[in-house]
Amino acid sequence: YTNAAGIIPIVQALLAKGYKAQTLKNRKSLVEHCRRLWGSRPIGEIRPHEIATGLKSFPPEKSSTAQRVHAEVRDAYADAIAQDWCSFNPALPLKAPKHRVKRARLTLPIWQALRTLAHAGPQRWVESMLLLALVTGSRRGDLAAMRFEHIVTGEDGQQALRIEQQKQA
Repeated sequence: YTNAAGIIPIVQALLAKGYKAQTLKNRKSLVEHCRRLWGSRPIGEIRPHEIATGLKSFPPEKSSTAQRVHAEVRDAYADAIAQDWCSFNPALPLKAPKHRVKRARLTLPIWQALRTLAHAGPQRWVESMLLLALVTGSRRGDLAAMRFEHIVTGEDGQQALRIEQQKQA
């Protein structure tokens, strides 16, 4: 995107918002998709049909990326309007691209089959990890980060597992 003064500093604006490193990396990737799709066109000249065409260029297996690019364009135009670089957000009238979730919930029969395989396997910790996941409802990454030092003793002498979530709710 460009304005009358030159290139709009989208990445610098993202840096100023204080995002965590991974979020910043993801947002920069979305900005790169925008640059690939609309190049260095003046921001005020891009029309809704051009954004719609760009979003349709994503293959079906990348539909979640298309959704995130749509949101990034909407946010970028909101900032551009606030800076008086344009007066209209061409992404607003567009519906977000459809996305079909490919994951499914883990059912009890499948979990039981996993536990049977883990019990018979050479790595005994896998069964304990499956039980811990079931009891705590923790994510994979949270389970992998757990250590024995996360077991704490309270004032009453009771031991408990201190769970530290990687992602904020």
